[in-house]
Amino acid sequence: MSDPIEPTGGPQPEDDDAVRRLLRGLPEVAPPEGFFDDLIRSRRRRARAIALAGLGAAGMVGAIVVAQATGIYGDVDPVMGDLAERHEEVMTVPASAIRGEMPADEVPAPYQAPEQVGELQRGMAVWHTDDIIQLVYAADGHYVSVFEQVGDLDPDALAIELTPAGVEGVDAWWAEDGALVVRRSDVVYVIVGDLDPADVQAVVVDLPDARPMGLSRRIGDAMDDLVNAFGLS
Repeated sequence: MSDPIEPTGGPQPEDDDAVRRLLRGLPEVAPPEGFFDDLIRSRRRRARAIALAGLGAAGMVGAIVVAQATGIYGDVDPVMGDLAERHEEVMTVPASAIRGEMPADEVPAPYQAPEQVGELQRGMAVWHTDDIIQLVYAADGHYVSVFEQVGDLDPDALAIELTPAGVEGVDAWWAEDGALVVRRSDVVYVIVGDLDPADVQAVVVDLPDARPMGLSRRIGDAMDDLVNAFGLS
């Protein structure tokens, strides 16, 4: 068997030297006028774009953190039909079968879970996936669900019609379906169920403002909001 023949068509070291000598012998040619100015401006524009993008991201982080730290929340727009269905569910389904059921004394800030409102005693709690807390209260065969949503309420901006409930010292309205809507500081309550009109005043005045959260919790929530804002969750 004969030895393999090595290819000879590739570039050789002497060819590289010849190319280098040819390039060194070429005359110098000045770049077009303004070439370097355009190059510098292009790099500066890119650097500014990167800096602005960084500042924008930092600004978003700062805005979210400030909003969380200062208790600034969005407006609440209760979906009455959904709340009524949730109340009906807890009245007909065993508590162990309800998704999000939790001990009422473990409801976290900024939500509240008073042990008693008026003459009604607190029972179970449900934390729904849309960040609504549902608390069930009962007394003498009367059952109501108190739904809590963190935020503010603009009654004129809602799709439903509200009628002032006439509760002294508290912003409260009757909804078209008979639910009672109550606005407190940074939290909105919606009471659904068998609420005796004679008990409205006593129940409403026992609904407190939102519970303050610690700074570390606020920052943690702000980071969660930022992740969700960029679709990274």
